[in-house]
Amino acid sequence: MNALIFICCYPEQIQLSEREEVAEKYQSMLQDARRELQREAATHRQEMAALRSKLHSQDDRNLAKLKTEALEAASSPSPSLPSDQQLERLLVLEELTASQGEELKKLHRQMETEEEESRGKMQEYECIVKNLQDELREKGRLHRKQMEGSP
Repeated sequence: MNALIFICCYPEQIQLSEREEVAEKYQSMLQDARRELQREAATHRQEMAALRSKLHSQDDRNLAKLKTEALEAASSPSPSLPSDQQLERLLVLEELTASQGEELKKLHRQMETEEEESRGKMQEYECIVKNLQDELREKGRLHRKQMEGSP
């Protein structure tokens, strides 16, 4: 009689093991998606750090250049009115400062856009994870219901 019960339950065991395999595959896919998202986030952070470093080094070079020119101007006797050459140099420096400000704004906007895209991807992956979890729960509930209903 025990053998007869085992034979009757065998198809349900197969279904249960198949569902467990599907659940494991979904979990594996979720883990892969999370690892990929983490890798993308790390790459994004590295790129942003490189951009910031590049900007800071450029700012440092320009500041050092400006200080050197200011020290040279302060140490040399200067007339009461700036010369045309000095005014021209001042204009060049103002334009350089303005262009660097625009570049900073552009990089900031780019960083915000990439952060927003990253948040969007994260939300999308979280939604996928939630949907898969809900689907697994529903399949498990249906399977339990089916197991309870079968003699």
